[in-house]
Formats: sequence, C-alpha cells, structure tokens
Amino acid sequence: MSYYSTPWGGRASFTVQDEKRVIQKIDGKEVCTRPFSLKGSESDYPGYEAVVVNGTTELMEHKRMEPIFYVTDDAAVWKYYSAHGCG
Repeated sequence: MSYYSTPWGGRASFTVQDEKRVIQKIDGKEVCTRPFSLKGSESDYPGYEAVVVNGTTELMEHKRMEPIFYVTDDAAVWKYYSAHGCG
C-alpha cells in the first residue's frame, strides 16, 4: 500500500496494489494542517497525521524521514489526540 498527502495539506491518497495491478485507490481527509507529535513540536519524530476515510479516523505514524509509514494503535497516541486534537 502506498500513501501520500498533498503538499498543501487537506487530502491523503491511498493505493493498494499487488505486483501487477492496482486493487483500490481511495482518498481521505487530513484532519490536521500539519503533523503532530507527542513531544509538542511538528518537527519531532515520530510524527502523526490524522486521516479520515469513509468516516473512520486512523493515525498515520512517521517514525523518521523515510518512505515507510505505520498505522498506529498506540493507546498513548490516541489518548493524546483525543485530548489535544492536532496539538
């Protein structure tokens, strides 16, 4: 699966594919205008992006500057997001 967001924010795009074909493409809405961090600075890693697709919110985790992302289920991250929103 690949995922990217637009440089101006607001939209995230996901593509699920196998070795030969695209299985599904779907767009979501970024909730925050920039990534948030539990440390309180948008430049700290890991950084999190809240994305809503079909009414479901997921938190994308970027552990460092790399082309790999994770979907987090960390209770501490969700608790922070529930209490502080985008930071």
